[in-house]
Amino acid sequence: RAPRVVRGIYVANLVAQGAIVVTGGVVRLTGSGLGCPTWPRCTEGSFVPTPEQAEGFHKLIEFGNRTLTFVLALLAVAAIVAALWDSARRRREDLPARPVLTRLALVPFLGTVAQAVLGGITVLTGLNPLVVGSHFLLSMVLVLLCTMLVHRAAEPADQPVVDVVRREIRIGVHVLTFVMALVVTLGVLVTASWPHAGDAETPRLGLDPQLVSW
Repeated sequence: RAPRVVRGIYVANLVAQGAIVVTGGVVRLTGSGLGCPTWPRCTEGSFVPTPEQAEGFHKLIEFGNRTLTFVLALLAVAAIVAALWDSARRRREDLPARPVLTRLALVPFLGTVAQAVLGGITVLTGLNPLVVGSHFLLSMVLVLLCTMLVHRAAEPADQPVVDVVRREIRIGVHVLTFVMALVVTLGVLVTASWPHAGDAETPRLGLDPQLVSW
């Protein structure tokens, strides 16, 4: 398995990916999505909030969420460095290569870049509900892949594959995963169909909220 320090870096990435989902939820529930009305700057002339901004405390909440992106980026770079170091260690010690760990370690960095771009599009489109929803769903995928990275790094090897539960249970888990993903996606449409907590003034899709909720 990967050394403890390497696995610790992977766990830190997973925790950070979960944390930015929480801070994103705070942004939404407080209606702070446009607390920094421009991107990549917070205002036209400053990367940080300014006292004269009309957005009040919303600017601090949105800027806090943006700042966490830099923490994610640092941890993502650390994950790549850790994976490359672990790969080199395996070659030196004549251990089996585990390229899947290196590939998964790239996910936090690539995902953070994608999220930064998508976050900018979110602001520039005035919180378009489909873009906001995509922003959230991408975070769910990143949490999934970072969980896989943590899990795979703790395993002693990639081969041979050993089934540890019965086939019916594995099928059930796959079905449950699909249904949960469907529920989360439909939940995004529920939010996008009508004003909900914190964002009553932002655009919506105009879908029937009762039908979508059902």
